Amino acid sequence: MTLIHDTLGARNEMANGIDTLVSFGTGQPEFRIMQGTQAAPGTQIISLLLNNPAFLNAVNGTIQMNTLNVGGVVSTPGTAGHFRIQDPLGNLIFTGNIGLIGSGADLEFNTLTFPIGANISISSFSYTTSS
Repeated sequence: MTLIHDTLGARNEMANGIDTLVSFGTGQPEFRIMQGTQAAPGTQIISLLLNNPAFLNAVNGTIQMNTLNVGGVVSTPGTAGHFRIQDPLGNLIFTGNIGLIGSGADLEFNTLTFPIGANISISSFSYTTSS
């Protein structure tokens, strides 16, 4: 079954609703880079703090991350397999897969192996509702 959202207004409201969930509370949402898969999560490699609100207002059913170049330094080495977006209270809002640039993954890096002390930076990230 495929769901179709016919109106742009509905798509924008759904995308903005995701940001409302991600940005719930007064703290900072987290963008966690994890080992393992979405179905079998592994150890966290790094947790990046996002602004609150985490995303800008929806345009054409898409929300863009509020700040570009969110980054940090790896304290637990590992091979990235997926990410988790959590609200400031630690509630999981959504997950996505990680792959190499050009792989078509939800989040792409030029390497998936991150040693201790490596810098991880996310220069852009968006969430798009289906049309």
